[in-house]
Amino acid sequence: MFEEDEVGTIELGKRADFAILAEDPTSTDPLNLKDISNVGTLIDGQIVYDNGLNLIEIGAVY
Repeated sequence: MFEEDEVGTIELGKRADFAILAEDPTSTDPLNLKDISNVGTLIDGQIVYDNGLNLIEIGAVY
């Protein structure tokens, strides 16, 4: 608890767990959600999966 200076929003200097998807899941037919590919995954602010696009080089993450 009381980690609001470290987590809770996506901003520079904070830790984050999230996936970067190839398509917007909110504008995709629910039956096709399973077909959206994962471009990258960050856990605790560290890249743990990068599908080869080099997320830092293309500016997707810092």
